[in-house]
Amino acid sequence: MVPKYLNSKNENQKKGRKFEKKTSRQTIGSGNKWFDPGDQVTATEMIEKKFTSKKSYAVTRELLKKLFYDAILASKTPILEVRIQDFIFVGQVFRDTEKL
Repeated sequence: MVPKYLNSKNENQKKGRKFEKKTSRQTIGSGNKWFDPGDQVTATEMIEKKFTSKKSYAVTRELLKKLFYDAILASKTPILEVRIQDFIFVGQVFRDTEKL
């Protein structure tokens, strides 16, 4: 018998991978290779996809920074797509260069 916490994580991973495969070319290892960053790449965009079955998802500065610089180095537009249960948020990542 598999513990409940292991089974639910595997189900979330399956749903997350299914979500990532819906559009464009999926990268090798879902972006864990230095030479093929991001989850998916189109001709003009680098898309990072995140999925959770929980009520919220924390978007950190580190996540945005990594996506932004990986996309800029590849001459692509950085896009973050987050699916929280049955809602999908899609946004372009910009860097604010003004001093606060």
